[in-house]
Amino acid sequence: MLEHFPLPNPRPLQVSVLNAVQRAYEDGYRYVILEAPVGSGKSAMAICAARKYGTSHILTPKKNLQDQYFDDFSKHIALMKGRGAYPCVYKDASQYGKIIAEIKKGGTPSPSITGVSVADGACSTGSEKVYDECNARHRCPYAVALDRAIEEDHVVHNVHSFIFQAYMHSKFDKRGILIVDEVHTLEDICRDFMTREIKIPGKAGIDYTVPDFESIEEYREFLLQESFLPRRSDTRKDYLIAVDALLATRMKGFVVEYVIDDFFNKTLLRFIPKSIRGVPESLIFSFGERVLLMSGTIYDKSAFCSSLGIAEEEACFMRVPSTFPVAGRPIIMKSAYMTGTSFAEWKTNIKQIADTVSDIIERFPNAKGLIHTPSYYLTEDLIKHLRSGISNRVKTHAKTNFRDCLESFYASEEPLVFFSPICQEGVDFKDDRARFQVILRIPYPSMESKIVKALASENYAWYNRKALQAFGQQTGRINRSESDHGVTILMDNRFPAFIKKNSTKLPKWFLDAVKVDGE
Repeated sequence: MLEHFPLPNPRPLQVSVLNAVQRAYEDGYRYVILEAPVGSGKSAMAICAARKYGTSHILTPKKNLQDQYFDDFSKHIALMKGRGAYPCVYKDASQYGKIIAEIKKGGTPSPSITGVSVADGACSTGSEKVYDECNARHRCPYAVALDRAIEEDHVVHNVHSFIFQAYMHSKFDKRGILIVDEVHTLEDICRDFMTREIKIPGKAGIDYTVPDFESIEEYREFLLQESFLPRRSDTRKDYLIAVDALLATRMKGFVVEYVIDDFFNKTLLRFIPKSIRGVPESLIFSFGERVLLMSGTIYDKSAFCSSLGIAEEEACFMRVPSTFPVAGRPIIMKSAYMTGTSFAEWKTNIKQIADTVSDIIERFPNAKGLIHTPSYYLTEDLIKHLRSGISNRVKTHAKTNFRDCLESFYASEEPLVFFSPICQEGVDFKDDRARFQVILRIPYPSMESKIVKALASENYAWYNRKALQAFGQQTGRINRSESDHGVTILMDNRFPAFIKKNSTKLPKWFLDAVKVDGE
């Protein structure tokens, strides 16, 4: 195994983990579930395992993680992304040679080169004439990338594009090993993939009531009423195909959410399955002789396997300790900082919450920080109530400009504090990017979602595990290496009970960092 390690010298921890992974597969396990914290070198271990077993698919949920793999291990892998990641050359082929050269190196040229992506290009309307005309001049960059990925031994995919290319269009075959990084996101991805959407005229609750049927067959009859059928023959055909596709899912347990479009006087119905058991196997796992699943926030083997339909006896669970010095990553639960920050208590306690956040920021006058807020609306509410002297240090973002605001925050040398409801994973506040962070509330999924409410009412352990995973991801944002340091401060007064309740699930290295009053 170790002869395939992609870096000059593996660390002792990586050596022991990789040897254990090899033994697990030799012992007949098909799945290895690797819980490994930030800084343990998961990507290097993934590349080592991929090379050991000859051919591989490596999947990540985010494109920036794909790019990190390529930056570190470009000589061993190629990238394969979705259509939206490649430039369309239908109207501008002036840099076609440069685009193809980058693809042949395994990389992904930005759509900004031509100003439009393949997903939004001329052939996105489905016109075969346009597609044939374009390819007669220049082979589509997306098609070139796909051809190259098919021939490569090791490809790093985005999970969503892999499902589209491998499962839906049979572009990829089974390989020696399939690896999923940040696998804690897979349940939600599979549920989203299995969700079916149908748009009907009128406003639910005003023009009609969406019934609460128990079977898809009953909903089919509701959707086929004459008043819902489009008048145009082509759109009617598409509508009937969508209804038949819904029936073909054979969903048993499901919830129906709907979104009203006031402007077009339409209602979008979303049929969301409660269970996805068996779905990850058919969509993803079936493409690997062996399966390696990696995340820093697994916590419970039994619950994890159950959520993805994995037989426990086929899975070997490994928990990797953190090598980061505990003194450099304290998690503070101090009563003076804690108050009720739940949805029910927010309005009453906002002055105290804002004053406490102001106090914490003032304790770090020369350092950058991160504040994990519960929502965009409450971010604005909190900032509005901060003490006046704090406002010049505040940096936040809207739903549409997150990446630009984040990069601006990274680049600044001022002691700014980033307020955000979406920084629990996929972002890197290493070193001086943030020396402190505040987690305002236990990150339970919102009960405003009907699927969350339904799953939580049937299985509270699922609801607790989702919050625990999100919390674990949050705590890992500011301590990114053994030489890094930063303090995490918990404000929700429910945190002591939450951590105590989950103390048998959380790893010892995590609990060792938790500091309470008097410690």
